[in-house]
Amino acid sequence: MLRHEIIHSRRANRDQQNLKVASSSFSSAQLYPSK
Repeated sequence: MLRHEIIHSRRANRDQQNLKVASSSFSSAQLYPSK
């Protein structure tokens, strides 16, 4: 595996983690209005 691919993979994992946290906090703020 190329070093660039490893860096990109780690960066993608971090972005996914941030997105998960952001979406969960966003859902908490919205208090699930669709329900």
